[in-house]
Amino acid sequence: MTAYRTQVTIEDPARLELRNLPFRPGQHIKVILVDDAEHEQRARRWRDLFARTQALPQATQLTDEDISREIEAYRSGQ
Repeated sequence: MTAYRTQVTIEDPARLELRNLPFRPGQHIKVILVDDAEHEQRARRWRDLFARTQALPQATQLTDEDISREIEAYRSGQ
């Protein structure tokens, strides 16, 4: 599947024009429109959650060895 990403600013909400697309004439494609403001807000919330989680006392006491042991236990089915 070929993915193509571009950004446009809506000037007329009744019309969207995309130019110079890397697809063949007659090729069927799917179009998904995403509001950048909503995407950025969601990404900001995730970053905030990660920062709060990493600041928890139990997270600050983890060592690389602890993490490696946990990964190995998970992989071995323990």
